[in-house]
Amino acid sequence: METEYSRWQAKAMKRVCVVCEGQTEEMFVSNVLAPAFFGLGLNLIPEMIETSPGHRGGALSYERVKRHLRNTLRQNGVGYGI
Repeated sequence: METEYSRWQAKAMKRVCVVCEGQTEEMFVSNVLAPAFFGLGLNLIPEMIETSPGHRGGALSYERVKRHLRNTLRQNGVGYGI
C-alpha cells in the first residue's frame, strides 16, 4: 500500500523517534504504528538503543535515552537540544 505524495506533503511530514526496548517493540512500531500514523503526516522511526556492545534493548536509564536522542537529532540536522 504505497501512495505517492507531493514534495509539499513530504516536507510537511514530521519525524517522531520512538524509543523501543527490544526487537518486538521495534517491529510493532514499524509494522503497525508507522503505517497508521503516516496518513496523519507523522513518520514514526523506531530507535533501539545499544545497552552494551553488540546488545540492544532493555535496562535503559533516562540519561542513556536522552544522550541517544540528542545525538540522533544532531545527526539529522535538528537544532534543538534536549
